[in-house]
Amino acid sequence: MTAVINGKINKPGAARVVIVGGGISGLATAWFLQEQARHDHTPIDITLLEAGDRLGGILKSVHRDGCLLEAGPDSILLQKPAAMNLVRDLALKADVVYPSRSGSICILKDGRISPLPEGFRMVAPTRFWPTVRSPLFSLRGKARMAGDLFVGALPKGCDESLGSFVRRRLGDEVLERVVQPMLASIFLADADEMSLNHVMPRLAALENKFGSVIRGLRAQLKAIPGGKQSEMSFFSLRGGVGQLVDRLATRLSDVTLRTQAPVEKLTRRRGTWNLQLNNGETLNAEAVVLACPFYRGAEMLALSDPQLARVLLSTEYASCATVTLSYDADKVDHHFQGNGFFVPRCENLSFIACNFVHSKFPDRVPKGRVVLRVFVGGAMDNRLFDLSDDNLTERIHRELAPMFRISALPRDVFVHRYHRAMPQFEVGYGDKLARLRNLLEKRPGLQLAGGGTGVVGIPDCIQSGQNAAEAAYAQLFQLEAPLAAAGG
Repeated sequence: MTAVINGKINKPGAARVVIVGGGISGLATAWFLQEQARHDHTPIDITLLEAGDRLGGILKSVHRDGCLLEAGPDSILLQKPAAMNLVRDLALKADVVYPSRSGSICILKDGRISPLPEGFRMVAPTRFWPTVRSPLFSLRGKARMAGDLFVGALPKGCDESLGSFVRRRLGDEVLERVVQPMLASIFLADADEMSLNHVMPRLAALENKFGSVIRGLRAQLKAIPGGKQSEMSFFSLRGGVGQLVDRLATRLSDVTLRTQAPVEKLTRRRGTWNLQLNNGETLNAEAVVLACPFYRGAEMLALSDPQLARVLLSTEYASCATVTLSYDADKVDHHFQGNGFFVPRCENLSFIACNFVHSKFPDRVPKGRVVLRVFVGGAMDNRLFDLSDDNLTERIHRELAPMFRISALPRDVFVHRYHRAMPQFEVGYGDKLARLRNLLEKRPGLQLAGGGTGVVGIPDCIQSGQNAAEAAYAQLFQLEAPLAAAGG
């Protein structure tokens, strides 16, 4: 049954906008539309439709057994300003918190947690001796990294997979030990399928400018005062990342927010977009923003616009789950350092990464407790995604117990699943986004936002919402603005 969270009376003569999708991208779209309309004193009727029973998508913070836990991302990248700007706009700056330990990125090797060598940036070393002394790589692997200094660059503009790029320049061990496990956790992706130009264009730029990733990274470090990057890269909120969703829902006072409102069909007739909900209701709007997964947009457009639907449907999505296990500290005989670690596939474990919640955000966990959050699934390994919660938990605990010398079962477990949650940016994804932009130019009033437009992470999703809001607003009032499809 459709639930109206924040119902508003329609404004006579107002331009109508419907946003489909109540994740952070859709909420950000609604926010920026609302604020622009307020600034210009322009009447806009904004409705946001969410198919599920809550807003926020993968952003969800919960309280369990005295702990504050995250179902999805637990922190937000500080380097990209869109998220922090929104935090300031929502008067949440006083609630910003940072992880207690910056720590090194750690990788599991032969069952032991080892930090990346000091000076290791992105995919390559920038310092000689720390890499030579690192137990993460064999002598052959370390020697192979130096080959980056002599390997030629591919022609400019040529797209290849990230896996191919790393293997070609730095060797198999860097790919298998560092790049792939990190990508499996961040993008839920296979490096051999991911577009280098889309996911990490900076690497291609370094290759073309310096002829070497190592030389390029060293040059960039020299340009930073003191030669060091800031250790504080992420932030969160006192009430968890979900606090951002809660504040947005409260502050969207000029927006009708509806949950349990799936859209079944989207058609365009006589200059107006028609949205048919699963309860038979029809909404009309001059502008629509699809801030939902591309496969959902394809379902809505399958009959009315098969050409656009086919392009949207061609984007693959990967699934994953998080399993958070809480233990009494006296049952865990381990000294935790850092905030967690990534797991290469060759370790033959069921999970791809593990966070130490009690170390990363100690204020969220009662004293005397150890909380471990692991990530399962992704494009390379969906074997465990469909296991029952009990079977999945038992398997994860069985693997963690010897690693951390755990002598008791967890006192609490929180399992959360994300079905088809992360779009996969395969080689040539940029060409697909260009096709989408061309198609949308012929469909005035229709915009896209969210992950499928080529963005990853909360700041980029917020920015995609802002882009979509600006484009929709400009089209409604015949202003000049860039089209917001596909990250542009």
